[in-house]
Amino acid sequence: MNTDLNRTRPMGVVYRRNISVFLVRLEEKTISCRLAPDCANPAVPANRPSIAGRHGGKSRKELRAAPEPVVGDRVRIERIDSETGWITELLPRRNQISRRASDAPSGKILAANIDQVLAFCALGRFEPEWHQLDRFLALAELEGIPAAIILSKADLLQEYGRQADAVSAEADAYRRIGYPVVAASARTGLGADEARSLLRGKTTLLLGKSGVGKTSLLNALFPDWRLRVAETSRFGEGRCTTSNAELHPVGDGAVVDTPGIRRLALWGAEDLNPAFGFREMQPFVGLCRFGVDCRHTEEPGCAVRRAVEAGRIGARRFRSMLHLAEDRP
Repeated sequence: MNTDLNRTRPMGVVYRRNISVFLVRLEEKTISCRLAPDCANPAVPANRPSIAGRHGGKSRKELRAAPEPVVGDRVRIERIDSETGWITELLPRRNQISRRASDAPSGKILAANIDQVLAFCALGRFEPEWHQLDRFLALAELEGIPAAIILSKADLLQEYGRQADAVSAEADAYRRIGYPVVAASARTGLGADEARSLLRGKTTLLLGKSGVGKTSLLNALFPDWRLRVAETSRFGEGRCTTSNAELHPVGDGAVVDTPGIRRLALWGAEDLNPAFGFREMQPFVGLCRFGVDCRHTEEPGCAVRRAVEAGRIGARRFRSMLHLAEDRP
């Protein structure tokens, strides 16, 4: 591929993929593109220091670029006509969010070039899945991407008689370790202004289980989008309707809506101490008797466990870290 020629070609952003067709936003126009056979596809630059490196731990494995573009990628295209074209170059990524997947041994990339993650946890009839929320936050933490929390379907909290005090205590615990938390309801509009403020000027990846209310909240925030949402069940729970990741421009930012994740297992962090994914534990990693090799279970002289016993690390978050460690390959 002629590099000099590529530099003169227009650059756009992949906002959706349909099998082998990539929809690219270019100057407020949508171009339907296929991947050129000789598309230039550089490796992801390894110039961002890993969390492990900042804390004196083991070096992180370099993540290789995916063979094809993903949502959020910047690409150069060669126009065929006003509506179609070829992707001739995939530009280097600032970052990428990946997870393990049975159909992708090398990991499934959800999106690239993300400024922040918005992690969803639904309130309602059943106990909120705090451990799943912790996994979403750990995924962002291990990539060095800021994250915030949406407690969705907050209007159901009182309807099903849940103890608001317990939820409030968990929300305060997340705030103390630096995560913004917004209680929101697509039905009542609760938290809408705060949620819009979080999205302003950033490319935000939404993460949550199927039916957690991501798409419903987007429709409430931006009624003109009219994204497809399935009816909720009699338990007030939604059903997954988003089948592919898709980028939606929002003013000077963008939102990447993703299919619901039923079970999240991290990929690309096998050589990291699992506590690096939990920001309140990071200062204690490496202070254990076995250094960064400590798994914080039964090892003597574990600084992380001592911090839990002293109340400096929450016991529930500590259990989340151990569960995450058990899922690693």
